[in-house]
Amino acid sequence: TASVACCPPRPANAPQAERPIPPARATNPSPGPITLPEAIRQAVPLGPADAATEVYLNLGLEGRDPQRLAALLAAGQTVSPAHYQSEFSPDPALVNAAMALLIGRGFHVTSSPSSGLIAADGPAPAAASLLPVDITNYRPANGTTFSAAPDQPRTPAHLHGVVRSVPGLDDYPKALRHA
Repeated sequence: TASVACCPPRPANAPQAERPIPPARATNPSPGPITLPEAIRQAVPLGPADAATEVYLNLGLEGRDPQRLAALLAAGQTVSPAHYQSEFSPDPALVNAAMALLIGRGFHVTSSPSSGLIAADGPAPAAASLLPVDITNYRPANGTTFSAAPDQPRTPAHLHGVVRSVPGLDDYPKALRHA
């Protein structure tokens, strides 16, 4: 009996070991999760999202004096919630003006002073108009549909100084995205 160099020789009276059976391989393995840009490239565009398509925006708000806050924290100082609210949180007047604008555009709006966000839910055409961006419906190969903006939204001038980011312009399944 020949032995393999990596393994010790098997004694002549030892029983034959059963060879493990490799697991069956799928003939068509399912693809892993894909990113939103990949999903858009692979899907069939169905046209602009209409008023029946709801978008769920979380507008990230600009804080006041972020450089001074960063310097305090870098120096090891702490900032109490009251101190943060009075000097560093988003400007309440600008937040209220942004919320009024969103409500006037047909969005249901909620915000909390400590959250740093405005949640705005409304029809896709209202979001497309507000953020000058196209929101399109797509059908991937699996037959489902999703809506997304293939381009980055532009924050309108009247929201500058209060809004720093606008995620939520798609309903592509979050569980299918790469982390």
